[in-house]
Amino acid sequence: MKAHEAAFGTCSLIELVPADATTFDMTVAVRSEAALLFSEATGQSLLRVGNVAISVRGRDKQGETVLARLRDRNLPRLGWVVAVTPKSGATEWLQVQMHEFPVQYSWPGNIDIGVDEKIVDVIRQKLGKSISATEVIQWLTERFVLVDQGSGSKVFISGSPAPESDHRRPFRMHGKGYAIDVQKTPDDRLLVTRLVEARRESSAEERRPIVPVQGNVRFCDSTIAGAFRGTARSQLDQLVEQAGSYLNVWREYNKLERDSVFRRARTLGWLSYSDAKRQADGRWRFRIQDAKQIDTALNLLRGAEDVELEAASHPPRELQESSDTSANGSSTEGDLARSPKAFVGSFVGGTAAGRYLDVLPTGDLDDREPPVPGVLFMSMSGDRKRLERRERAQASIALAECPMPQLGLLLEGSVVPERRRKAEAPLSAVVKEIFGDDPTPRQIEAIRVALNTPDIALIQGPPGTGKTKTIAALQARLAELGEDGDLAGQTLLTSYQHDAVENAAAKTLVFGLPAIKVGRKHGRSDDGDGFDRWRRERVDAIRADLASLPERPVSEVLRKVRAMSAAYQASRLGPAESAKMVREIEDIARPYLSPSVMDRLLAIRQELSAQYGSVPNFESDDRELLVKAVRALRIDPISFGDDGARNAARVMQRLERFGSLDDNSR
Repeated sequence: MKAHEAAFGTCSLIELVPADATTFDMTVAVRSEAALLFSEATGQSLLRVGNVAISVRGRDKQGETVLARLRDRNLPRLGWVVAVTPKSGATEWLQVQMHEFPVQYSWPGNIDIGVDEKIVDVIRQKLGKSISATEVIQWLTERFVLVDQGSGSKVFISGSPAPESDHRRPFRMHGKGYAIDVQKTPDDRLLVTRLVEARRESSAEERRPIVPVQGNVRFCDSTIAGAFRGTARSQLDQLVEQAGSYLNVWREYNKLERDSVFRRARTLGWLSYSDAKRQADGRWRFRIQDAKQIDTALNLLRGAEDVELEAASHPPRELQESSDTSANGSSTEGDLARSPKAFVGSFVGGTAAGRYLDVLPTGDLDDREPPVPGVLFMSMSGDRKRLERRERAQASIALAECPMPQLGLLLEGSVVPERRRKAEAPLSAVVKEIFGDDPTPRQIEAIRVALNTPDIALIQGPPGTGKTKTIAALQARLAELGEDGDLAGQTLLTSYQHDAVENAAAKTLVFGLPAIKVGRKHGRSDDGDGFDRWRRERVDAIRADLASLPERPVSEVLRKVRAMSAAYQASRLGPAESAKMVREIEDIARPYLSPSVMDRLLAIRQELSAQYGSVPNFESDDRELLVKAVRALRIDPISFGDDGARNAARVMQRLERFGSLDDNSR
């Protein structure tokens, strides 16, 4: 928070000029923090801006009066520069605003104020976006802590609206646009308990004096994630070393799987090719240089399932180095930089006699060309990336650096603390609509547990117990609870199998919209996200709904007018026939046309009538239009000021079209 953003205290505006010069011998920026100091020894008034202080006096009699009042009261003050005159060149005088407070406190040492999950969630909702606890602390610091010109910082507090009998000794801290309530916890720590928008109390009885507090005040992370991170690391270090540790088994399993992947790739090794040509059906044909290798390679490839080959200018390090070296993830950094643009495809055939292998590129990689010459080897890009992600996940959990630092202890079966949060009701109108009938008690309990779990909820059940419908209801309920924020991408539905995701996603609609599926089955060219299917279903449903409705009058009129328009364009009608057609359009479409459109049709009909020499008489409909226009004339000055001129012009326009208004009548 800056000094000019502090809307507290009793304010006084004062205009100051240098006491011993015509201009200020320093650069002063508007909104800079300023301090007024009074010397008892010399009687001088000093203005300090930054590290520079200069003797000042009031610019006029009023300024001297305000300066004397500030000196005599000698209350704690906070000031800032409101204006500088002139705006360019040497400064001749300043306008400064001073905020006076009845008292100022000083807190020794570091004052840490905790921020837990409840406040993090509240601020996320206020900002409408998901931010980390660290970003929340930064947001609070920027709005509530004023960095003082001297050392330390300054905050502004008042008594809390909580009852005086509250033993937790709460107080309220005021900042830029917001206020927070702070209280002591049972372990004698300070914790933010509520965030409210700043407002000025309506009555003097409700107002509590706001006073500045000098000290090193800072906000700190008191979430389960923040407070638990250090403890979790030391506990996890001990648990992981045990033989039955889940994380230890995970780490060993990753090592075994990495060795298995590399061992399988080394069985094939790499095949050098001299040429690669694209065939008419999209496959690439690679001419292998070594005739002895191709027999062994074909036997291995034909006996394996779902083999993908990768083409590169040189073999990867894993195939050239020992298994101990390649098992170390750091040895693959060079290959990882190359893999995103690698040519990868499925083995689809080859012959030893012709010394060639055929490879069909993967769907979204069919625009990439292999290097020539180069080497073919069993692709490890997918396995390498998968193993690396798994290892990073294992490391972040073991080091308690993931967003849920207690996850490691949960996996190890240890007891962890729970976060403080509001309990959410499992049922709503949308949830009941998804179930169709009343959900079972177990389904209600599953949704309740999932909504209110402090970490992870596991819902199990045999086939036919309604797990898929429960998932759909849970996603809809989560969307309801997050309606005030950014809903896009807040819920991830994931499974090891594509079919499981597609089955659940097909039955899930949030606010009437389908889930977007990421990824696809091997060999499938469509994205399979279900959106196109949902769009076709909606179109068919709307068409069926429209077909079942009786034709509305306006639709019938529109159809007739379109038919008349098409007939007019297909034939050459004379002025008389054209005028008759316009008259028919007026008759059938009158209830649905605005007065301005009716006037245009009338003008067209009059022009056509004039062409065949017929001066129209006042027919009943024409007379009705004129009567309506005349009755709309305004005679009262107030109503005429609203639409009187427009209505008078309409009467003149219609009279002119009927030839009933000459120059004298105007």
